Amino acid sequence: MKKIFTIAFLLLSFLSYSQSTTIVISQVYGGGGNAGAPYNADFVELHNVSSTPQTLTDYSVQYNSATSTSTWAGKAKLPTATIAAGGYFLVQMSAAGVTNGVALPTPDYVANPAVSMSSTNGRVALVSDTVTLTACTITSSVVDLVGYGSSVCYEGTAAVGVLSNTTAAFRNSFGCDDTNNNSADFTLGAPLPRNSASPVAICGSLPTTPTIISTSVSGFGSVTVLTNSVSRSFSITGSNLTGA
Repeated sequence: MKKIFTIAFLLLSFLSYSQSTTIVISQVYGGGGNAGAPYNADFVELHNVSSTPQTLTDYSVQYNSATSTSTWAGKAKLPTATIAAGGYFLVQMSAAGVTNGVALPTPDYVANPAVSMSSTNGRVALVSDTVTLTACTITSSVVDLVGYGSSVCYEGTAAVGVLSNTTAAFRNSFGCDDTNNNSADFTLGAPLPRNSASPVAICGSLPTTPTIISTSVSGFGSVTVLTNSVSRSFSITGSNLTGA
């Protein structure tokens, strides 16, 4: 009987962390409004990784501190909205500050009540209902989970690195990488919030990284005053130089 229970528990854990085929958390920033912050509010960015529009009816974005073992501290119930295939959805989590940072690009939703996030360590979950999460018990309703800094709750082998007032966590490949391993799927960088008006990134057909190659320039040699030097030239060539 004990062996059967163990197998069932492992199966449940696997299903809880199954890869999202619809919407993922693509960017997390909790330093909004703090000293030196480029933006005046915390935000969570969502990305539709599928090739069809996805609705957010009854979804929520939930936040908790890094080491909490109790009920999650904040919850933003999302509106009835649709994210285009490859599109982004910007959720302003905290209230906008008045001293540090500029306003976010127009948020697609502003959390009400506001949810203040830690600028360094915490956890964020996208949930397909509005039931408040508890501790690190990840149910089948959790669509995606991102732990950052010293969070004890995360996907995979480790959380994303420690964030700051000037750094956000980015899901790699324009928000498409999802191996259920936060430390591998995310990279830290300056926050760059994207909303529903931003260019879409259809996973599986992402723009190829541009490549630029230049030839070298040989020395001009000795030049006599009031005379022209020899001419030198170089060329620059590239590939995948598109608007993307």
